[in-house]
Amino acid sequence: MKKQLKEKGFNIDKQMSLGLRRAIYVDDTSKRFAISKGKNLKVYNYSDLLGFELNEDGGSVTQGRGLATLAGGLAFGTAGAVVAAMGKRKNTGICTDLSVNIFLNDLQDSNLLVKFIAKPMKKKGLNYQAVQKQSMELITLLTYIDNQN
Repeated sequence: MKKQLKEKGFNIDKQMSLGLRRAIYVDDTSKRFAISKGKNLKVYNYSDLLGFELNEDGGSVTQGRGLATLAGGLAFGTAGAVVAAMGKRKNTGICTDLSVNIFLNDLQDSNLLVKFIAKPMKKKGLNYQAVQKQSMELITLLTYIDNQN
C-alpha cells in the first residue's frame, strides 16, 4: 500500500492499522487520507469526511460533527466529548460490539464500518482494553481530520 500511495504523491505522516486487512493513512501536508481494505485503496480529501460514530453494544458513544459531544468537547477536548456523550448506560461487564462508522462523501462507499469486536468480550479483560484503546485512537485521528476543515 505504501508504494501505491507514494506513486499517487501521498506522503504518509501517520498510519494506523484497523485489524488484519485494513489501515488508514494520513497525509497532513496535502490534507488527504487513505483507507485500505484488503488490496483496495481509496484516497480522500479531508473535506470528504462527513462524520463518524463510535458504537458500543448498539448505542452511540460519540459522534463527529454531532451536538451530543459539543459541551464535553469544549470543556475537556476529545476525551471529554466521549465521556459527555456516554450518558447513563446499562453496564453488563460484557461488550458484544465495538465499531466505528465513518461517513464519507463518496457515492460508491458512503459508509465504512470498522469492527473492533466480533465476539463477546469481558470489559475488564486486556483484549477489550486494547481494542477500546485502538478504537479511541481512530476516533481521535478522525477528530483531527474533521477539525482541519
